[in-house]
Amino acid sequence: MRAQETTYYCAGHGSPRPCSAIGYAVHTLDYAVKQLSQGDTSLKHFQSMVRRLYRIFAHVYYHHRQVFETQETATYLYARFVRLARKYELAPESQIIIPELPTTV
Repeated sequence: MRAQETTYYCAGHGSPRPCSAIGYAVHTLDYAVKQLSQGDTSLKHFQSMVRRLYRIFAHVYYHHRQVFETQETATYLYARFVRLARKYELAPESQIIIPELPTTV
């Protein structure tokens, strides 16, 4: 999966390897559900989960901008996700690569 010029490798295959964007999204969401349902609330797992989920937002923003803007206007999901990540310091600012949007300020 790509966002801007960066290729992200999918860890859903045992060892990280390239994966289609939809495959990456499915594997990442499966990972997040599994971690949350197991009750693992360690900071390390939340940071990893947030990093992986953010990459999905970045891919959609850079490769499917109209879809991103339509959904963000309707749900503010990205804005709420970024606020949560910043509030609990789950992602360093250097990893937040989508430009500031009016909804994320």
